[in-house]
Amino acid sequence: MADNTMPLFYQKLNSIRPKTKQITRNNDYTSMPYSKSMLNSTYNRMQPFFNFVKEICDDNKDVANSELVEYITNMLSRLNFNYANCTSFRSDSIRLDICNYFKNHPLEFKKIYSELTDTEKETGIPVHADQIIKYSSNQEISKRQLMSQLITTYREIKNSFPPEIQSFLKNYARCSAKQKRAFRDAQKTRESKEYIMKNEMFFIDELDGLYKFLVDQTSFFDQELKKDYIESIETMILTLQSLGVTQKYIATNNRLMSESLNIPEFEITPEEFIDTYAHSKNSTSTLSHLDIPTLSALNSFWVNRVTKELSSFSNAFFITNDLNLWDKIRTAPKKQIHPSKVSYDDNDDVFIETKYEVPISEEELSAVLEKIKFLEEETSYYFILASSATENIKDLSENEIVDPYTGTIQKRKSAVYRDLSQEAQILDAQIGKDYHDYFSKVNNGVLSKSNNDFLLDFHLYSTCANITHNSYLIKDNIMISQLSNLFNNPSVSKNWGLSEDVRKKGFNHDMLLISIDIPGLNMPLRLHIRRELLEDFLRANQNTTRMPLYHGAQDFYKGSTKNSGYIPCPVLLPVSTEKKKKVAALAKRIDETHPKYGFIEHINFIENSTNIPQHLKDFLSTKKGNKSRRKFIPRFYDFADGKVYKDIGNNRIVEDPDFLQGGKVNVK
Repeated sequence: MADNTMPLFYQKLNSIRPKTKQITRNNDYTSMPYSKSMLNSTYNRMQPFFNFVKEICDDNKDVANSELVEYITNMLSRLNFNYANCTSFRSDSIRLDICNYFKNHPLEFKKIYSELTDTEKETGIPVHADQIIKYSSNQEISKRQLMSQLITTYREIKNSFPPEIQSFLKNYARCSAKQKRAFRDAQKTRESKEYIMKNEMFFIDELDGLYKFLVDQTSFFDQELKKDYIESIETMILTLQSLGVTQKYIATNNRLMSESLNIPEFEITPEEFIDTYAHSKNSTSTLSHLDIPTLSALNSFWVNRVTKELSSFSNAFFITNDLNLWDKIRTAPKKQIHPSKVSYDDNDDVFIETKYEVPISEEELSAVLEKIKFLEEETSYYFILASSATENIKDLSENEIVDPYTGTIQKRKSAVYRDLSQEAQILDAQIGKDYHDYFSKVNNGVLSKSNNDFLLDFHLYSTCANITHNSYLIKDNIMISQLSNLFNNPSVSKNWGLSEDVRKKGFNHDMLLISIDIPGLNMPLRLHIRRELLEDFLRANQNTTRMPLYHGAQDFYKGSTKNSGYIPCPVLLPVSTEKKKKVAALAKRIDETHPKYGFIEHINFIENSTNIPQHLKDFLSTKKGNKSRRKFIPRFYDFADGKVYKDIGNNRIVEDPDFLQGGKVNVK
């Protein structure tokens, strides 16, 4: 094992890199801080990659190792391109939420319109908005963004009509209802009638016309967003299929439900999965019949799944290549796993079905993970500085940028962001030899047969890191879309909010867990979000530091406490009417003595969302006659003081901390 002296290349980089708020280098270097459980977890996450390579080699006996590397590199680049082109939805979702808000609050619509047009009259500067806008999470700002965009587009369309059409539509707009009918009846085609009726809105009073335009655009935005959600989900399913993991998800779910939980009613057939997500020229998937909140939830789930799979796949590719495991994978024996055993990683819900015995020593894996740790920091350093350099410096002229490597302001013509290839060459000149010497000797030379060439390692790892970096950016944006949808549409879910992580206590952590009961789905949507991102959203969009808490997290514990972990969700999909009936019938047959009573009742509530289950409600101390009442009492966590609150009438009460542990608390 290597000593804990900071390698020379670390020391050099710490002296030449500028410190920033986004990236601060850790000077307390520790070699190989990897526990046995972490090494096992890493090895388990590599299994899908081993399966992938093994299948290629079995089908192509003569494929060379160099061809495998080239094929997988190109495949990752292609997946990165396809995945990165999935719409992030953030702006589109916020825009649609504001459209619906204005439709339901016409007085607010009129108020914002008057404010903008009054300013227009005072300054003489016309209201203007670009065609593409990054909508703000601050609702007050996004209202004005949308109104500006509506006014700009409305006027542009109005001015685009030929003069003779403008004259005709102006006259038509001034006519009585009877005269309008006569005009329309005089038209020879249905298309002409529809044209007149559709475009009249541009030649009436602007405020009235804008409101009609808003209604028209809301319908258009709704359909476009729905189409984008469906295309995105289908792209992600195809990505997972190309990685060979979808069948594994279904099989794992069924073993979990049927054998571990003894609830065969919750199994998923391959046909259900295909009917939901398959799409061809001759048929449409179930997705086309779902509403936007449900599509948004499914999109969030599969984005999270793809992000994890691509991250694991990319790291496994780098490790395999660095340790030259290709021939070992070709000849690896298949490990026999007992068919009744559900094998998954509690931390990341990584599901393992087929496992090959590819020998990797703890020393080898530790050394490669140490190398990855360094390369990950370098690529992250580049990504963050390059993307945020100009955003963090105010008062820059349009001809100036911030050089991400020196922190200095330079003229745009003379300062061009270096790409990763240039970055690698610069770093190689500074640390290449020290990097090679260190990793050739680390852990008694277990990597001595690896290239340990910084330039080659950096290029290969950057291919892997790029797709992971993009994946997490997409996930962050989609999480904000999901939250915006939940806050602005209370009817989407009766029960959603923060849940305690099974590995941590409370909510004072960098990553927080959000659980959401979306009606009609087979399981809750459960996703992690960066605390910083969540707090920023709450302050900007809700002007609050309070976040709802999820009720009934304990229903999904594998054992009796959260320390046993959550029951994983391998597949999220809408359930059929037949499946809903089966689950509802099961819920009627059981009572509180059933070991999974809470789980079954909770799933029945999600799939047949009419009334909230009694066990998710609190006893009220007041009584009607001789009966105690139960009521669902929302809870909130306040990031400002770290306390849990509940609102009873006009009173805000500090909650008993037992609520977080799943205990029931009487309302006083």
